[in-house]
Amino acid sequence: MPEKIVLEFPDGKKKEFNSGVTAGEIAKSIGTRLAADALAAQFNEKTIELSAPIEESGKIKILTWDYIEGKKALWHTASHVLNEAVQELFPNAVPTIGPPIEEGFYYDFDAKPFSEADLEKIGQKMKEIVSKRPQIKRKIVSTDEAQKIFEKNPYKKELINEFAAKGKKITIYFTGKFFDLCKGGHVEDTGKIKAIKLLKTAGAYWRGNEKNKMLARIYGIAFPKQSMLEEFLELKKKAQMHSHLRLGKELDLFSMHEEAPGTIFFHKNGAIIYNELVNFMRALQQKQDYQEIITPLLLKKELWQRSKNSFEKKLKAQ
Repeated sequence: MPEKIVLEFPDGKKKEFNSGVTAGEIAKSIGTRLAADALAAQFNEKTIELSAPIEESGKIKILTWDYIEGKKALWHTASHVLNEAVQELFPNAVPTIGPPIEEGFYYDFDAKPFSEADLEKIGQKMKEIVSKRPQIKRKIVSTDEAQKIFEKNPYKKELINEFAAKGKKITIYFTGKFFDLCKGGHVEDTGKIKAIKLLKTAGAYWRGNEKNKMLARIYGIAFPKQSMLEEFLELKKKAQMHSHLRLGKELDLFSMHEEAPGTIFFHKNGAIIYNELVNFMRALQQKQDYQEIITPLLLKKELWQRSKNSFEKKLKAQ
């Protein structure tokens, strides 16, 4: 292991550090403001904790809330807190997976569907856990050790076998006494989570396969500031007010039916708006001297493949 390593920052600048330096220490060396705002880091495109030692040269980026990877580090940690809260309140619920998503996080449980009252209890328990600020700690374990730790959880055992078959490291993350199988990418401690809200429940098949068991999913969101949560909820409220599904029903514009899943049946009012939009579009096209043609609605997939291949060739030629 080299005594010195060279790290490259997003602006292209390079700096030498002692091997084993942490991303948190690097953030502090840059500035106190960055250190305070830092949630995690990205080393060679992989999200790591601020406390993780860096022992080789590469590219480093300190992740704040401004980066989607920073948001996901916070949400990923929040999903662990959700799992811990559910385990405390519903010991018979079997945890499966709980990743961050584009907006928030979820966790799937082999359990009975959760009620609104359940969500309220779980949310309160999560706030209790967060207030204790348990640190996030990582431990690499062997396949046999992991199988023994999760011997009563068939879902985790399935994942462990897959990781082992692909030669991946098997890691367990601890938040206080609680632990979970996880590949990582977290904030340093739950104290970074200043606001948290469970949004809804849903059903989800294990691994997204309808042949597998239906699980109970809980969706949530978390923020490093309470004001961010309040703003998020206000935007959600406004979006719901302007939802096309709600307005379509209330204004008698359209409806959907099982005879044609995923498609729209326009009512009289909806047809008027639809035709007005078509007329507006045609007027704009005529001004630009576009010529209108009519093609079949159903075509063989080869046409789309030919178009795709032509597009890819043009891209390569550029």
